[in-house]
Amino acid sequence: MTSLKLYTSLLVLISVPSVFGSTAGESVPPNPNPSFHHQHNSAYEPHQLSDSVPKFLNDLSQLALLEKDQAILQYTESNRDNSFTKNWKAPDWERHQVRSFFRYKRHLYTWFNSTTAKAVWPTVISLTCWSLLIQLLAYKFESLNNFLSEPAIAKGAASFGGPISLLLALRTNRSLNRLMEARSMFGKYIRASTSLMNLIATYVSPIDKERAILLGRYLSIYGWCTKGFFRNEPDGALIQTMLPPKEAEWLRRQTTSHNLDAPTCIHVRIRSLLAPIVSEIPLSAGNAMEDRLSTLESSLGVNKRLLGSPIPPTYTRHTSRVLCLYLGLIPFSLVGSNTGPVSVTFILSILLVIGATAYVLVGIDEIGVEIENPFPLIPMQALSKVIQNNIASQVRLIDDMPAP
Repeated sequence: MTSLKLYTSLLVLISVPSVFGSTAGESVPPNPNPSFHHQHNSAYEPHQLSDSVPKFLNDLSQLALLEKDQAILQYTESNRDNSFTKNWKAPDWERHQVRSFFRYKRHLYTWFNSTTAKAVWPTVISLTCWSLLIQLLAYKFESLNNFLSEPAIAKGAASFGGPISLLLALRTNRSLNRLMEARSMFGKYIRASTSLMNLIATYVSPIDKERAILLGRYLSIYGWCTKGFFRNEPDGALIQTMLPPKEAEWLRRQTTSHNLDAPTCIHVRIRSLLAPIVSEIPLSAGNAMEDRLSTLESSLGVNKRLLGSPIPPTYTRHTSRVLCLYLGLIPFSLVGSNTGPVSVTFILSILLVIGATAYVLVGIDEIGVEIENPFPLIPMQALSKVIQNNIASQVRLIDDMPAP
């Protein structure tokens, strides 16, 4: 009887599935990464399971083929003269800091190519024509000429000079501060993203290499996506090139259906990819990664503030109106200063003074308005390229690290 019970028990053990998911006699396939089996139950699992460093570098090289068709990748910096829109190197500084005579000569030769001059010429010509009209009317109507000869007219026009100078100086200084602040944030993008990828290559890649490469893919396009956001340029093609299909679709869905910007989505995705393994790396390394990610987030927040909050338009409107009032009154003051007969020389001298004054003051106002929005002026193409190359160098080291 005892032998029969033992035989029956053996049959049951053979036929009942094991608690580990296999029947007795079957071998359990080994977990390719048993130490981190819990990672792959996450909703944020990397969607590409066959990534590699050579494949990453090959995809990165494909971006060069997109430059002709994709505005976000195209080189848009000024080549006419030294320009803030490009990333300067030593030769640019040498050319910029020549002796004053040669610098003035070069600037005068390129005057007619100046974008500022082209922007202010219509206003200068209009004010010159207005001045000519005032002179002709004063020459034709003696009563008007007598009125303009009153000393109060000249003194009244001259009293505008101080307030106008103050308004223009304050506005231009504030615009320059905005430009410098935005540029410094892009410097933080470069430092934080490069340092973050360095930490990932050091601490994450030995644990989960494919996850580290996916993080590198997101960081390599971070500069381009930031450029696309602040300049309203489409970034879909480069995202499709650099990210696995499911990752690219996820990012596209967030930016279209949920109206989120790509840089913010990249922050969230990077943090979600790091979260499952942060307990497996040293605490100091995890804190450092979070610090770099926080730097990216805060820098993006500063630039969003600059984009969404201009210098109060009321200040700009008041400056424009006072400037027009001042330039419009100058002809009255100059015409009234003539005590002799009207001559062609006198008329031409007034036109010259009005044109030069208008060019200087309107040019300063134009520059202030131009640099108030810093993002078209920042060399984003060059800076995004720096981020891309820095990340590529860090990812390349994953496969090129000497044994300890």
